[in-house]
Amino acid sequence: MVPLPTDIINRAQWILNDDTGEHFDSAQLWEFFNDAQREIALQVPEASAVKSTLTTTGESPGLVTGVEQDIPSTSHFLIDVPCNTAGGVIERVERTWLDKHLPGWRTVTGSTTIRSYCYNPKEGRRRFQVFPAVASGASIECITSAMPEDSSFEDNIFHVDVVYANVSMDYVLFRALNRLVGNPTFMSRAQGHLQSFFIGCGKSAQSPLLLENPELNLKEG
Repeated sequence: MVPLPTDIINRAQWILNDDTGEHFDSAQLWEFFNDAQREIALQVPEASAVKSTLTTTGESPGLVTGVEQDIPSTSHFLIDVPCNTAGGVIERVERTWLDKHLPGWRTVTGSTTIRSYCYNPKEGRRRFQVFPAVASGASIECITSAMPEDSSFEDNIFHVDVVYANVSMDYVLFRALNRLVGNPTFMSRAQGHLQSFFIGCGKSAQSPLLLENPELNLKEG
């Protein structure tokens, strides 16, 4: 059976030996769960992949005439620009390759058919360049990583791929136990769940997140 966010919250309370919500009420755990979804999207962009059609006549940001383009405002990372809407593959190339082989590529006359795109998240996660420049009437398909919206008890849906359900629970447990670091046992458990979170995201936990000051003295379990 496919798990639901409420299953994650309930299981987290059980693991914390806090079934009644005496120390961590469900509202607080929901906040941790929503933080988990956002962190998963940052660590694994494809976990919240969405496909959009960008045109020069679409809603903001859409496409604008010229080389410089932005992904939709609801997304944080560009995964791929596979093709023109009317057909024709768009190939990803390095900007340095265009600079070397087509030094004047930025000034080439605009077209409604895009051939290539460049993307370097270090230069701006939401900005990419296209070649040739966009002319009015262009339309392309764009795959991006959306920044997940908050889930709630009422809607009870994942905004990242449900395969990351266990990963999200590790993050919830990390955030909860992270508040109890005055107890060495809880500190160890918090870091263990953080490491499991990163491993589940295909990363390594070489630099654990900053631990908070102790706030509670929850019974060990």
